[in-house]
Amino acid sequence: NVILDELNSAGFPAVTKYDVVGRGKQRGINVGEIVYDEIPKELLLIVVNDEDKY
Repeated sequence: NVILDELNSAGFPAVTKYDVVGRGKQRGINVGEIVYDEIPKELLLIVVNDEDKY
């Protein structure tokens, strides 16, 4: 995964990845009369030291 590789290269090797479903600002996707409001996404949990948070 490109994102995990980039995080590792930047010095953040510890990552927890979850497969989740949800919706953001788009509030789902409309395809004709069908509404998909549970979009598959990935959630990354990264714990960093205070000095690395920005």
